[in-house]
Amino acid sequence: MGLLAVIRIRGTVNMNSKEETALKILRLHKRNHAVLITDTPQMIGILKTAWKYITWGEIDKTTLQLLLIKRGRKIGNKPLTENDVKNLGFNGFEDL
Repeated sequence: MGLLAVIRIRGTVNMNSKEETALKILRLHKRNHAVLITDTPQMIGILKTAWKYITWGEIDKTTLQLLLIKRGRKIGNKPLTENDVKNLGFNGFEDL
């Protein structure tokens, strides 16, 4: 199982309730927001439900590092730091 990056690319115009529920499950509330999910059959089913509003693909290690360094946030909307990564059990962003 890999890690997938999912990005919302459209708004809520002409959205039915199944698609809206799928986006809520994925925690994609606004356009241009991204989430990381595991590549499981259940999650693929949710992605296929909301395919008109999102794009997704497998994320590589380098892209994940850059994403966390630039956009990573912790609770309270504070930036993710090197110490936060070390507290998760990694030696740094490179180990992710």
